[in-house]
Amino acid sequence: MARYAQRNENRAGQVFIAVIVCLIAMVGAMWSHGDIGILQQSMVAGSARQAADLPTDWPLASADGKALTSLLFYAPGRTEFEARIYENRTGLEGVYFKFGWFPAYNYAVAGDDSMADGMQTVWYAPLTVRGERAYFSLNAAGAAEARTPDGTVYAVFTADAPFALVGPEGLVFVDAAGNEVPCRMAPDSAE
Repeated sequence: MARYAQRNENRAGQVFIAVIVCLIAMVGAMWSHGDIGILQQSMVAGSARQAADLPTDWPLASADGKALTSLLFYAPGRTEFEARIYENRTGLEGVYFKFGWFPAYNYAVAGDDSMADGMQTVWYAPLTVRGERAYFSLNAAGAAEARTPDGTVYAVFTADAPFALVGPEGLVFVDAAGNEVPCRMAPDSAE
């Protein structure tokens, strides 16, 4: 009887070790195939700066939501900028099992003739994830508030300060005098 109990304990230990080895192999395979993203939202900005090879002296405006993180990196003289949007994938995505923060959109503007228009505009990424949309602007037009379609103030900004925002679709941006600031979809350059 004692010998039978000892054999069952050994078998239970072997099964436990086999399960642990299988889990480690599964996580390793997922990691190597890119199915595991950045696991902490607080690490997204550093990873984005490194992935885009952006200078460390470029300031950052950022905003976090539950589904999206909006990052706006811009040159000190605001002569160029790069927006990077990350999506939080929480599990089954179609037939793939992915989780973590993944790059979802990238938009860059370098100093040229289109820059004047780019500075005057509030841009939004051409994707909506679980009701959230990512907005970003160098804010040369002086957007002071973001309002929902019914007029409720959703967010307040410092005039002429670049910003990033994660909010619902359909936000309207206005300056301090109540004039609407142009808000347009950024060109589709999803990663």
